[in-house]
Amino acid sequence: MKRTQKSSIKLLDSLRDSLNRSSFDLQNLIEEIQDTIDQEKQIEQNEEGSDKKNKKIEQLEKEIDLLKDEVKLGVEEKKSFEESIEKQNEEITDLKKALKKCITGNGNNTSPTPSGSATNEDVEFLNFVMPSIINSTRHTHWGSLERKSGLEQLKKIVGRAKELIVIDPYFYKGGFSEIENEEYISNIIDIINPSNITRLHIITNKRHISESIREELKSLYGTKISESFTNNIHDRIWIIDHHNACLVGTSLNGIGSKLAFILPLPYKDLESLKKELKDSKLLYDKDRRKRMKLNSLSLDDFIKRSSNRQIIAKFLIGN
Repeated sequence: MKRTQKSSIKLLDSLRDSLNRSSFDLQNLIEEIQDTIDQEKQIEQNEEGSDKKNKKIEQLEKEIDLLKDEVKLGVEEKKSFEESIEKQNEEITDLKKALKKCITGNGNNTSPTPSGSATNEDVEFLNFVMPSIINSTRHTHWGSLERKSGLEQLKKIVGRAKELIVIDPYFYKGGFSEIENEEYISNIIDIINPSNITRLHIITNKRHISESIREELKSLYGTKISESFTNNIHDRIWIIDHHNACLVGTSLNGIGSKLAFILPLPYKDLESLKKELKDSKLLYDKDRRKRMKLNSLSLDDFIKRSSNRQIIAKFLIGN
């Protein structure tokens, strides 16, 4: 009986040792498998990183190709512009010759014309060349259907506004020729009727002003027009009667030249904008003159206010 028990104990010990060894081997196997999985994950991550780098390189290469295309297009446009200028110079030269012939007479005719007269051929030539030279001073978007459509949309939005604030850094800029400036003034009058408006306040940039445009508008709108200057606002915004506003994708003189949108400005954005304008003292202030210090008055300003006895008294006392 004792011998049998001893044998059983030995078998149990042997079995236990075997199980311990198997457990140890199994643990090692699990660790090896885990290491293999980690290595494969690392390889996949490296491959993903490489793929991302390759995609980024491809994207950069595409951007470089686009830049090359833009440069090429710019060179072509420059060449086209130079050819256009050369053609215009030729037309101007021909026009000068024709004008000279009109003044001195055409010596090539068998029956010379009196000095200062022009032949039918000269007149026909002038009628042909003059419109071409006049049109060459106009940029293509002036008078275009796209510009007319954009101005009409803006006119509908502005409607019968009594008070209008226009934020546009190029509002006083106008065009690039006398013809374009005349059309620009006409556009403004059509959109903002001087007889309907009670206050037209312009917030613009001093660096982009045509004094002829500015003076013309002042003569048209008189005391109804006021202005503030800043170079801290980029967007073009029209505020109608302080309650509505639209965001215009380009300056008034640029409508029709490129793709741009006229969109309503959300109410919260309008309120934030009005607060910023007020804090920056860019809004029209009807009481500004009343608060003006007398020692800052010029002689002309003093004369304008000389009908006010109180002002005269303060001025004489020295305030």
